[in-house]
Amino acid sequence: MDTRYLRAFVAVAEHGGISAAAQQLGYAQSSVSAQLKRLEAELGATVLTRGGTGAALTDAGRRLLPHAREALVLEDRMRRAALGDRPGCGSVPRSRWPTPGCRRCWRRWSTARAAPARAPTSS
Repeated sequence: MDTRYLRAFVAVAEHGGISAAAQQLGYAQSSVSAQLKRLEAELGATVLTRGGTGAALTDAGRRLLPHAREALVLEDRMRRAALGDRPGCGSVPRSRWPTPGCRRCWRRWSTARAAPARAPTSS
């Protein structure tokens, strides 16, 4: 199962809508919708109901959510184990990738699309 699908699902569940989730992930809304459709097709179950006021979890989605979060935590642990806790790599929270110091690592992982493709602004 592609973790991008799980990441999109968790983001929609946490933000209550596809638009807000897409913005947080740094993806286009259509990309998040497509990832959700692929997840549902792979699972053979509807995990979200979509409406004019946002998205809501179905029973299947409520059962999936804790496992999806757990899978994303495990993915992060595997990445940290592979890269080590070098500053600028696995020790940087995914929401802050890529920092200027970890661009080499980011290039290595960009094909996995593990994080939004934008660097944080420096203060």
